Amino acid sequence: MYESKKLREKLADLEPEEAESLLRKLLKKTNDDKQKAMISAILYEYVLINNQKIESRSPSITQNEKSLVSEDFRFETFFDIDGYARELRKAPIYWPGSFWNDRNKRFIDELDGVGLNDFKRTFNHSLGNFLVLDVRSPEFRDMLGSIDHHGSNGAFSDIRAPYDARTFEKALALNPSLSAPDPQAAYAVYSAFCSLVWDRALLLDEAKVIPRMSEPLKGNPYRIERGDRLISQDLARSAIEYNTISRFMNDNPVVLEIGAGYGRLAHAFYVMGVQKYIIVDVAPTLFLAQTYIESIFPSAKIFKFESFEHLDLEKFNEADFVFLSPNQIELLPDASVDVSINIASFMEMTRDAVTRYMIEIDRVCSGILYTKQWVSHSRKLIDHQFGRYQYPTRPNWKCVLDRADPMHWRFFEQVWRV
Repeated sequence: MYESKKLREKLADLEPEEAESLLRKLLKKTNDDKQKAMISAILYEYVLINNQKIESRSPSITQNEKSLVSEDFRFETFFDIDGYARELRKAPIYWPGSFWNDRNKRFIDELDGVGLNDFKRTFNHSLGNFLVLDVRSPEFRDMLGSIDHHGSNGAFSDIRAPYDARTFEKALALNPSLSAPDPQAAYAVYSAFCSLVWDRALLLDEAKVIPRMSEPLKGNPYRIERGDRLISQDLARSAIEYNTISRFMNDNPVVLEIGAGYGRLAHAFYVMGVQKYIIVDVAPTLFLAQTYIESIFPSAKIFKFESFEHLDLEKFNEADFVFLSPNQIELLPDASVDVSINIASFMEMTRDAVTRYMIEIDRVCSGILYTKQWVSHSRKLIDHQFGRYQYPTRPNWKCVLDRADPMHWRFFEQVWRV
């Protein structure tokens, strides 16, 4: 049995090739999970940072699509911000909680102008794309645990674009709680983590979502290329969320997602087949999702956000995608939704807001609710610290799935029959 410190001391006396060979032999020989995790972490650290064998060169897939917006783009002129504010004033219970109130203005400023064109490298890290920057982190080590099952060397062989200081350092600045003394080394770890997440998803993708998807170039994603396609952490997570949800739903459902981020899961559902996808969210993400979905699915029929007193049912019924402010969920017809979804935003709301949403889900949904939230209290400035079994689900619902998220051990996921 090796201790981490002693193993590192032994490696320091070896040539790089000898050190890597020893680590691989030790990894193959040991049957102890803790030893495997420790050796794998050192191996990845050694290869990523010391040997730099994870290749960084310009991928063959380049940005050849028009940008999302032009340099003169401004949220307050492009979207009906006044109409959105008017809608929220109708039902203050849905106002964003402390966490997003503190961030929304800063993010709107960040996304003005060309900032929106890089959102997958900046703003997106506040929407669930995890900036894992250390091979010794629990998140990185957790993904290493899949190696024995899938046997992939993708994390070593994927092609990654060279480090881009402009966007990566901006991402770090938007997430000041993260520490990265060497941003370039941190980028190497992050990009390898994305490859490991992709490998985990390939292992779990029974519905075969991944073969049908490739990361869209809109939003300027990190260029991580496997074979002839771009891969990403977001696509991997969306694919496995779809796998989980699809086990409990009928084909071609009407889906309601509360808090959809930029629309990554809507992308997966639309590719796999959906009758209608309704997004209910606050600004600026409501408008970000509307812009993104419209750009990657130009032939889809879009019901864009607008301020109204009564829902235009003809327009609603014809739409593939519908974008609503939070209070407008109350205008949806009864039993008009088959699948309701909330991923990692109920945990950031007030208890009153979550209760109101649960009541509305009970009214509009005649199928299932899929919810994924942090297992334990987070360090975020939030209004109510929900425990795993403290969410105000309705007494007539039945929980048919309750487990740890297979893609991130700090989350739980539940499916409720509504």
